[in-house]
Amino acid sequence: MGKDILAEALFEEALQIRERKLGPDHIAVAYSLLNSGAFYLRCAQFAKAEKLLERAVKMLEHALEPDFQKTIRDWKETVESIGLRTMRLDQAPEDYPQLADSAELVYALGVFILADNYMAQDKYDLAEPLYLQSLEIRERVLGFNHHGVALSLAALGQLSESLGQYSVAEERCGRAITILENTLGPESRYLALPLESLGLVYTRRQQFTDALPLFLRSLAIRQKTLGNDSADVGTSQHNLGRLYSDMGDFSEAESHYLRALEINEKAHGSNHPKSAPTLTNLAGVYSREGKFADAESLYLRALAIVESAFENDHKSVGMILNGLGILYYYQNNYVRAEETLTRSIDILEKSLGPEHPDMYTCLLNLAATYRAENRVQDAEVLEQRAERILRIPR
Repeated sequence: MGKDILAEALFEEALQIRERKLGPDHIAVAYSLLNSGAFYLRCAQFAKAEKLLERAVKMLEHALEPDFQKTIRDWKETVESIGLRTMRLDQAPEDYPQLADSAELVYALGVFILADNYMAQDKYDLAEPLYLQSLEIRERVLGFNHHGVALSLAALGQLSESLGQYSVAEERCGRAITILENTLGPESRYLALPLESLGLVYTRRQQFTDALPLFLRSLAIRQKTLGNDSADVGTSQHNLGRLYSDMGDFSEAESHYLRALEINEKAHGSNHPKSAPTLTNLAGVYSREGKFADAESLYLRALAIVESAFENDHKSVGMILNGLGILYYYQNNYVRAEETLTRSIDILEKSLGPEHPDMYTCLLNLAATYRAENRVQDAEVLEQRAERILRIPR
């Protein structure tokens, strides 16, 4: 936390100095805005990040100053001097000379980071057009086989997986993996994201034997390039826990979730929204094992985190409520289960859409509750709807 406070002070000081000495519309100010926005994104202060990033992108839409090389070098050195690493902001070093040659690539980077900020909040409708814009610029300026293009494809693959568009995600991730292997080599740290997203696609399709080597490779890459305690290693541990949980190996799942939680709390603190999915999934493991008190405690902790970080109708709130509702169902508390699951479905329909794959499980959970209450007709309506969702090609 002390490091973050120092970093925030450095970014604010750099921004104030540049605005005072160069004027509010100078390219160096735009870089400070991007740098500060990326920092707030890492800290899950999304509103602050959005304000800064939107201002930077608007500035970059206009004619840029000719001092690209200097400002890019200064920005890179500032980032590295405090060890800042935020999502996909830390692109391969080769990107910096390319950005020096093209104003469009500077703009594409700003658009990309702004999309990351929306993606971190699950605002997929806002993130997608920005990622697509960054992809179009990079393909046109860099060529179709440049690793900068692969980074945009990897981000879009992750987004497509989150939307349940599994065939699209598979194509985008596969293309990103091929480009990165050919340009940066088979151990590049940038391969971890598309490998992971492709693993999630296979997990969703219950192709567990295909998913496991992708998750293990992603984890190995991150451990080797970033260190065992990096936040991205925590994400890899989380996804391995998810895979083992779906396979029914709850002991192995618990081990990975606990490791992910340990890493995330060390990297971000105990109340960062990145910990909420791990808390939720670990609670699901405990719920299936009959550890109801432990499960409820984790669900409620996760709920408090996401309600503090996001709106009350955020997707994460809906997913936690779904797990909590099933916990009440396991405890034969059907009234409370119905109330919680109904709220979950209402939230997820609005945030994900009525035909998202996650709706399938949520509908069946509420249907099971209805059957326990002898509401057979109501249960059948939900089961039929769930079956229609399952048959949608993805």
